[in-house]
Amino acid sequence: MASDRTITERRTSVAVGAMGAAVLVAVLVPLLLISAYNHSYADDWHYGVWAHLALQQTGNVGVAIVTALQQVGKAWFDWQGTYSAIFLMAIEPSVFGEQCYVIAAPLVMASLVAGTLFFSHVVLVELMGADRGSWIGLSCLVVAVQLLLQPSPVEGIFWFNSAVYYTTYHAAALALVGCVLRVCDPRRTSRPVGAMVASCVLAAFVAGGNFVTALVTAEVMVAVLAVLIYQGRRCATDVLPAFALMVLGLALSLAAPGNEVRQQTQFPDDGLGVAQTVLQSSVAAFQYLQQWSSGLVMILAAVSVPIAVRACERAAARGWTFRWPALVVAASIALFATSFTPTFWAQGSVGPGRVQNCRFDLFVV
Repeated sequence: MASDRTITERRTSVAVGAMGAAVLVAVLVPLLLISAYNHSYADDWHYGVWAHLALQQTGNVGVAIVTALQQVGKAWFDWQGTYSAIFLMAIEPSVFGEQCYVIAAPLVMASLVAGTLFFSHVVLVELMGADRGSWIGLSCLVVAVQLLLQPSPVEGIFWFNSAVYYTTYHAAALALVGCVLRVCDPRRTSRPVGAMVASCVLAAFVAGGNFVTALVTAEVMVAVLAVLIYQGRRCATDVLPAFALMVLGLALSLAAPGNEVRQQTQFPDDGLGVAQTVLQSSVAAFQYLQQWSSGLVMILAAVSVPIAVRACERAAARGWTFRWPALVVAASIALFATSFTPTFWAQGSVGPGRVQNCRFDLFVV
């Protein structure tokens, strides 16, 4: 009987994994085909022209990279402090030739797939002990729903400047949290040096990206560190370097004089005070929780239930316990609500579609 049950579980796991992978492939293929012709570009030219001219004049990629770094410094004073994002924008694909822009969308989608798969592998397989089929199947469905239902697909997939700034940074944030959780794994037998180094690099990278993703990620890291300290876990010291880099990077980004320049140029009278920002963010969170809970999202949630139950059974067998399940719901809603605060604070609104894209991705996760 036990042997038959094991065989059945394996077959089910394979079926779930294959189903999820097939759905994701069916979603990705048309998007990849479209990306060969969907040349959004927009202000990619404005950000990439200086590195392109340097490459054109010297033929030296190193000089182009140095030029992009110089543009980061100039933007920090004149436009915005998001240092790592400005560098990626300044070195966008068409810097190396107009024909290279065709790789923009595939790069963005690959980052979303990779970031989601890594994060979910750490949570489901490494920590909770779920089977690999369930991990692959559920992760692929999550990415498929995100790609299909993004509020603004052009800004979330095809326009490099926008897509890398929000979709790719969401993926990087997932990878960062995955690395931090791997460092915190109580089953580890040695210090995961690779995960520690990767978490530091990713923390510095994410902190220099869009403020929505950076704020949400910083909040998650604060919560993780607080729990580790409360529980007296020694691995808290292993998380501290990444946390410190996250705080320092975010402080560097926020302190840029260019932020005020951009605020006065684009949104001089649109920002809200603290009270109104909190109120409007809370209202918007419940509004979009309802609006985005569409048919496909509900189907994804339903499919997740048996996988979650099985994963929790395995986690319980490993000794995992949690006394306050309602806290997960409250914390998740609060985290989602805080993703609205940067745009309400600066612009008095939820912001453009590209900002909504990364919020939607967060919502689905």
